[in-house]
Amino acid sequence: KSFETLEQALDVALMMLLTPEITKYCRRVNKFLPKGDKFGIRHDMKGFSIFLKRGDVEHYALSGSTEARVLAAMGAALSTDDSPTVLVLDDRMWDAKTLAKTMERLEHSSGFQAILMSTDPMEDIDLIRSVWFASSRLMSNDTWD
Repeated sequence: KSFETLEQALDVALMMLLTPEITKYCRRVNKFLPKGDKFGIRHDMKGFSIFLKRGDVEHYALSGSTEARVLAAMGAALSTDDSPTVLVLDDRMWDAKTLAKTMERLEHSSGFQAILMSTDPMEDIDLIRSVWFASSRLMSNDTWD
């Protein structure tokens, strides 16, 4: 019985310690997502689940490119001290508009973005220019020394 009481007390203490940090992390993730998308984490004593909220609906099952966009934002949010990081985004059937929006938001991260693509990137030369600009800006940053 005393072990169960201790376990419950530790669960409550852990939630009290984690909740403010999870809230801060969610705010950082949302900085790298398009407007209208809100990242969140549900947590209780049994586990954690991530979701993307659009309007009043929480989506737990995400499409390929949406999942890649959320994972990229989560990765970008992990770097909090402006140290260089590398984000590698998997090709998940990106359409040019979604990819461009994602790159625009990630441009403000301290990381370097690399996108693995199985499609012909020359279809959208503006996208190539934005990726080049973001990478050249980061490569010239003094923090890479």
